[in-house]
Amino acid sequence: MNWYKQEKFASITFSVTDSDKIAAPMSVYDIAYNLGSFLIKNSFTEKFDFQLGDVDMDGLDTEAGTRINWYLQDSQITPNVIESAINAYNKHKVDVELKLTEINFSKSRSDTEGNPLRTARIDVVRNNTLEYEEAPSINVSNSNGFALLKMLQDYGANLNVDYSGQVDIDSLESAISEIENNDYLIQPYTSKDKQTNVRDFGEAIQDASENEGFVTPPEENDTPDGFNVYVQGRSEEQIKRYLDMLKQIIQYIRKSNMPDTRITWA
Repeated sequence: MNWYKQEKFASITFSVTDSDKIAAPMSVYDIAYNLGSFLIKNSFTEKFDFQLGDVDMDGLDTEAGTRINWYLQDSQITPNVIESAINAYNKHKVDVELKLTEINFSKSRSDTEGNPLRTARIDVVRNNTLEYEEAPSINVSNSNGFALLKMLQDYGANLNVDYSGQVDIDSLESAISEIENNDYLIQPYTSKDKQTNVRDFGEAIQDASENEGFVTPPEENDTPDGFNVYVQGRSEEQIKRYLDMLKQIIQYIRKSNMPDTRITWA
C-alpha cells in the first residue's frame, strides 16, 4: 500500500534565466493573485481595508466575463474607491482589463459578527496574456537532478554540480548532442528500483523526499521494526525525456532572443 507519498519538495527546477520577468499566460486565478500583490505592494490595503476573495467558479475557461470576488471588510468602502484601485491596476497591467460590475452581499462569507460580507464583483473583460507563450521548465527530484547535472558535466557542459547554478546553452547543447549521438553514454547514470528498511521515520521521509519515493509503516512490512522506503529507479528513457525538455528550453531562449542565454537551476 502507498502509505506515505512524499511530494518533490526536495527537487531541482531547470528554467530560463530571469523567467519571472517574462510575460506569461495568466489564468483568472493568476490575475486575482497578481491583483492582490499589486494592491499590497502599493499600500492600497492600508487605505481600503479589504480582503481579496476567491474566484467565481462560473466561466473559468472563458477569456472574458470571468469574475473575481472581493470580500469587503470595511462597510464604508464605496464603488468609487474600488474603481480607483481597479483603474490603478489596469494602468499597471496593460494586457489585462478589470471592471467593477456590482457590489452585493456574499452568500457564503460573513464578518466577525456573522453578517454577510459586502462583495465587489470584478469581471475580467480582457486578458491578452493568453496569447503569450509560456516559458518551458523542468522539475526533477534532487537525486535525478544531480545525476543529470553530473552526466552533462562529464560530457562538456560548463557547469558545477550543485543545488543551484547556471549553464550557457552552447556548452549544454554540445553535451546533449554528444550524449544523444552515443546512447550507451547514458547507461552509467541510470539506477534500479530500490527498497530499504529504515528504523527512524524522519530518516525514511527524508530518503523518500530526496528520491521521489514512498514509505510504508512497520505494521504493513515484513520487518515490523522499521519503515520500508521504496524508490523508483532512473531509466534511460527517463533521462532522454529530461534531455528533450532541456532542448525545449534552449530553443525557447534562442527563439525569444533572450539577452541572458543561460539556463538556471535551483
